[in-house]
Amino acid sequence: MKKICCLFAALLALLLSGCADVRPAPPLPSATAEYTAAWPQNALTAQIPRPDGGSVQYILDDSANGRCLIAMEGISEEETAAWVQVARTCGYAEVISETEAASTGMMFEKDGIVLSVAYSEGVLTLLIIAGASA
Repeated sequence: MKKICCLFAALLALLLSGCADVRPAPPLPSATAEYTAAWPQNALTAQIPRPDGGSVQYILDDSANGRCLIAMEGISEEETAAWVQVARTCGYAEVISETEAASTGMMFEKDGIVLSVAYSEGVLTLLIIAGASA
């Protein structure tokens, strides 16, 4: 009887897993990607220092809803580390960071602005969120 119950539970879990939505949610559903080399000018980007190296690849500007994503390319690990130090000097406090062989991720917070930073092999992604807490 116990084996039948376990088999039934496993079958039920398998059947119900087919009902799950496997499509990933878009990172900023109300924004569309804008492929540009220009640094975005909005209230959120005014809150963070602009990195010295690299160039903007694309942005997802949802600043009307308190979010902005900036993807940069051609930036070195050293330039990223220098930019992180500038962000700290500007008052951004590190909430969490994780470094692996190929990538680094960090989260900072200052005055209700959360700044998510991801770096991997010449690509720097910055996500700025207003009115959030880490």
